[in-house]
Amino acid sequence: MIELLSLTVLFLSVSGFFYNKWWGFAAAGLFRLQYLFLSFLGIAAGFYYSMPLIIIINAFSFAVNFYIISDWLPNLLKKQADNIDVASINSWSKNHKPYKLSKYVTKFQPEVLLLMEVTDKLKRDCADIFNAYPYNMSHNVRDGFEIWLLSKNPMCDTEVYNLGEGDTPLLSCKINLRGREYRIFSAHPRPAINSHYAEARHTYFESFKKIILKEKDPIIVLGDFNSVPWEAHFSLFLEETKLISTLITCGYRITWPTYFLPFGIPMDHILVSDSISVNGVCVGPNVGSDHYPVGMGIDD
Repeated sequence: MIELLSLTVLFLSVSGFFYNKWWGFAAAGLFRLQYLFLSFLGIAAGFYYSMPLIIIINAFSFAVNFYIISDWLPNLLKKQADNIDVASINSWSKNHKPYKLSKYVTKFQPEVLLLMEVTDKLKRDCADIFNAYPYNMSHNVRDGFEIWLLSKNPMCDTEVYNLGEGDTPLLSCKINLRGREYRIFSAHPRPAINSHYAEARHTYFESFKKIILKEKDPIIVLGDFNSVPWEAHFSLFLEETKLISTLITCGYRITWPTYFLPFGIPMDHILVSDSISVNGVCVGPNVGSDHYPVGMGIDD
């Protein structure tokens, strides 16, 4: 069993490098922290049972995964945001506890709020949220969902981009926060759960990059990116756009799934221009969704 587990972790650790060969290999690269933990256990087991080859195999797996996610390792010492100015929530079409979502918004009262996977039922159950934001824009998304960008401050220069196949809208507007104007984008590309969706996600990021590179104002991007920060396409996207994932301020944070934490990964992000001063990030609590909310505070 130890040998089988060690070889499996090694295979999954290495296969992630061949993301461009098959979408399944890209999916294998999502769970680097889990592989890191399992390879550590493998090393311990190898020493306990005097199995040098098992030690070598797991040490290699450990080194590979540590190298990839070293910048994103959990950092529980970093403080949470003192205030939340913007928040991103995949509210989940199957949300059976919408009162938790209302409680979160009531407590933190973000100036800007992005809601994804919005259904007609959610709009009825959380009418208090939608009533609290006089300015908003929305659009239909695949599978009958809606995406909503809500603000307590006026929106201007609004635009909806249809990226890829046209069923993955990108909402865009300018909003004044704390006396400064920002260009806000929503983001919710397809999850790479098959080859077709993986290609659509790649097209989405390529198109989005071109839009961002034309922008002159400081940028805030909210959303469920269906990507972890060490994936090649996402790392390249951040490098080329010069945007920063605010999760770097607190390290690895689980944003999905809420129902099985051992497989938790950071899929939701708030990206910012390097000129924006962030005073902290807050992930959670559970709002009845399979995703945790992500909130960010902005310094004056």
